[in-house]
Amino acid sequence: MSQLDLFATLEKIEKVQIVNSNRIDADDQFFCESQEKVYRDTVALFISITEQLKSAGSHFVQRYKDIGHFEDRLPEIKEEHVYGICRYFEKKYNVTLNKERIHSKYKKQDVTVDLVLDEIFVELGGYNFKEKADNEIKTEMRRIATIQNVFGGKVKSNRVTIEKTGAVSHCSIFHRFSLGDNSTAIFKALTHFECGRVEEHELFGTHYGRYQHDRSGDVIFEKLDLDLDKVQSIKFFKNKKVEIEFKSGAAALAFANDYCGYVETAKSRNRGTLNA
Repeated sequence: MSQLDLFATLEKIEKVQIVNSNRIDADDQFFCESQEKVYRDTVALFISITEQLKSAGSHFVQRYKDIGHFEDRLPEIKEEHVYGICRYFEKKYNVTLNKERIHSKYKKQDVTVDLVLDEIFVELGGYNFKEKADNEIKTEMRRIATIQNVFGGKVKSNRVTIEKTGAVSHCSIFHRFSLGDNSTAIFKALTHFECGRVEEHELFGTHYGRYQHDRSGDVIFEKLDLDLDKVQSIKFFKNKKVEIEFKSGAAALAFANDYCGYVETAKSRNRGTLNA
């Protein structure tokens, strides 16, 4: 079956009813229904134009330049439709979704919003959107804090030190240091630990710059005093180490355990007592 024949069946669909079993809220439902209508209307328009061009009987209408253009756009429109739905949920709930997998699964068949929603909930793996966002923050922080499958740092008193975060990079062309994506993941983890939010705290943007390309220069190595309820300060070093101070030893240990994969042993407990 050709792409045109496949999409031609969409003309017979007058109304798409989304059955979501209360999986999404009213705003999400409205977005999905609106996107579905726009998608169906656009596909119907392209099919109509294609059929008109085919039946025009004009030697000016060329198969590859004219008709082929509209036929080629149909699968592209479907891809944009799938990606658009996924990006909406990614942006709203701060989660990542495998858009490529979802699109690939329906590449050779029709796709509805409800099918995309089914795949999105497969991506959630049994969690809701908030739980997935929470898990992603912790998973990313553990990745940064891990060296050869173990915690790559130290927990001492109220301080957590992570040796090789990869948060700081050096550009040999412009001869400057800058903070990369890993620093953003650290900021998000600390914010989430502090108050449960999945977006980084405003204090980080105020000090280091709100956008990735702003986060460069000597300012990135200055100690940032946060003075929050749990987190006291953070400091980056040129050797890619980061040192985080907390308001208490209990808070430092909780962050190291839950976000960094640190496993406290009897030896480390004794050392922590001696250094407290």
